Amino acid sequence: MDRVKDLASKKAAVIFTKSSCYMCHSITQLFYEPGASPAVHELEMNPMVGKWKGL
Repeated sequence: MDRVKDLASKKAAVIFTKSSCYMCHSITQLFYEPGASPAVHELEMNPMVGKWKGL
């Protein structure tokens, strides 16, 4: 949980995605369209993915 708090403290918007999730892609694009720059973290690229697998 400390890692998530750390990530959230760096940007106003943080998006956790999975490359196979079409909704994750759509939500990310919705943030980018008006010029926002969210922190996007792909769960597959994170070594802690095993701990977050149930999300």
